[in-house]
Amino acid sequence: MTLENKINEFLTNSFNRFYNVDTATTAAMHAAQGHMDNLYETAQEVGLDADGQDFLSDCYVAGIVDRVIDELFSNYEVDAKDNAFFVELEAVVETHKAAA
Repeated sequence: MTLENKINEFLTNSFNRFYNVDTATTAAMHAAQGHMDNLYETAQEVGLDADGQDFLSDCYVAGIVDRVIDELFSNYEVDAKDNAFFVELEAVVETHKAAA
């Protein structure tokens, strides 16, 4: 399974657990989804085939971690390591990297 698929699965499965927990966590979830949406929009603009096995590079998808860190710290002064959503998201990325 690609990192793209793992992240999408995590976002779908974590919605009920983390949405509206607090303002910072909700914003972190929106930042994560926004990161994926931006990747899809960019891929469409350059004409990548969404049906391909490697539709989005793991490198670009893994940037979701930095996007969420930035959202939590810049807008809420929250250390990402203290946010449960971020900790689980980072674990998905790190587990994928270790398995690759």
